[in-house]
Amino acid sequence: MKPILASFAVTLALGYAALPGTAPAQQANASSGSELTDVGAQERISFSDKLGMLSQHIPTAGCHLAKGIAAEGSLRMLASAVTEFDSILTALEFGDPSLNINGPEERRRTIAEIQNVRETWMPLKAAAEAMVAGDTSDENLQVILDENMKVLNASQNLVSEITAQYSNPADLVQADGFLISIVGRQRMLTQTISKESCVLTSSQVTPETAELLSGAIATFGNSLIALRDGMPSVGVRRPPTAEISDGLEVATTQWDAVVPTLNAVLDGSEIDNETAARKFRDLNMLMVTMNGVTGMYAAATKR
Repeated sequence: MKPILASFAVTLALGYAALPGTAPAQQANASSGSELTDVGAQERISFSDKLGMLSQHIPTAGCHLAKGIAAEGSLRMLASAVTEFDSILTALEFGDPSLNINGPEERRRTIAEIQNVRETWMPLKAAAEAMVAGDTSDENLQVILDENMKVLNASQNLVSEITAQYSNPADLVQADGFLISIVGRQRMLTQTISKESCVLTSSQVTPETAELLSGAIATFGNSLIALRDGMPSVGVRRPPTAEISDGLEVATTQWDAVVPTLNAVLDGSEIDNETAARKFRDLNMLMVTMNGVTGMYAAATKR
C-alpha cells in the first residue's frame, strides 16, 4: 500500500468531526460569600480530554507487550495508564486538589457522562489489569482491542460536556477553539497510529486495520503541516508564539523520522523487533511533544 497523500481539507474535516479535542476555557469561579473559589475549569477540560489519549495508550501498550516488543517499557506504560485513567475519572467526579480540580462535580448531566465512561471503561480495565498481572494472552488483548474505541467515544462525549459546562463563551474565540481541538487530537493520534501499526503485524489484524492506520497517518501528517505553516483556507493560523513554533518543529522532526517505518508497515514489509521497538518509542516521544504543545496553545489562547 502506498503512503496516503489525501487532500488536507477533506482529511481535516473528516478527522475533526470524528475526533474532537479540547477547547480552551477561563478558570470558572464559584461564589462563596465574598470569596471566589477556583474550581479548576481548565484542568477539568484538560484532564477529561486526556482520557481519550489514554484510551489509545492502553491498547498500544497491550499490543506491544503481547508481542514482546519493548516489553519492560510496555508493561510500565500499561500499568501507569490504567492507574492514571482511574485517577482522572475519580478526580472529575469527586475532585482532587492535587490536580487543581477543587470540589466534586455537581451537574447531573456531567456526572451521568462520567459514570458512562466508568461503565464503558470497566471491561477494558479488567483485561488491561490482567495483562499487567502477567496474563498476556490473545484473549485479553482481543478484549482491549474490542473495547478501546467504545471508551474513546464515551470519553469524547464527556469532554464535550465538560467543555460546554466550564468554558466561558465570552473568552472563547472560535478559531482558537478549532486550533486547540486539532492540537489536542494530535497527541491521541500518535497512540492510534502506534496501536494500529502494531495490530497490522499481529494475529489480531482485521480488514479495516490498514485503512484505519493510513487514515490516522494522513490526518496527523497533514494537520501537523497546517499547524506549523498555517492554512488560512481551512481556518488554521500560523503558531501564535515562538515557543509553539519551536515545539511544532520538534514534532515535525520526530514525525519525519518515524514515517518511513510506518509506510513500510503499510506496504507489508517485514519489521524486526528492534525496528518495531524504535517505532513504539518514537511515537511515544512524539506524544509527549504534542502534549506539551497542546498546553502551550491553551495558555496562549486564554483571554
